[in-house]
Amino acid sequence: MKRQVSYRWRLCEVMAAHGMFTISDLVPLLVERGIDLSVSQIHRLATGVPERLSLPVLAALCDIFTCTPTDLIATKAENAVVRKTATDDGSVNLNAQRPPARRPAPDAVPAVAARHPQPDHRTRSPADGGQIRYLALPPPTPAVRRKETDHREANPAGPR
Repeated sequence: MKRQVSYRWRLCEVMAAHGMFTISDLVPLLVERGIDLSVSQIHRLATGVPERLSLPVLAALCDIFTCTPTDLIATKAENAVVRKTATDDGSVNLNAQRPPARRPAPDAVPAVAARHPQPDHRTRSPADGGQIRYLALPPPTPAVRRKETDHREANPAGPR
């Protein structure tokens, strides 16, 4: 079972309980204890929730307010909600959930071909009983012939 841990930074509440309502009152007290932080750093420390806090700063704050770290940091731990599954052991067999793969019928037209028909050189004729009849392909376009001719002119000896 997993536990979810959270915390609440209570420096503003502790400062108010000791009658200290401005950040500038805290700066000289920290300097007396060897903690040299700028006013903006102390403001962020008091108004925000610090992700990292050095132990000398924590010890100095505890000394200033004659409190313990638990007075400055309220922690909370509770059991994390576990997602329930249909099986008893907690594992899910996805292969049992999936339907078997279906293959298309031989006469089925793929969806892409149905949306974008391509010119075809074969056709089915009802007169021939639905048999495939191949048609003659059209001759190459003049642009293709020109490319072939330009290639021959550029290299009369042929490919190397």
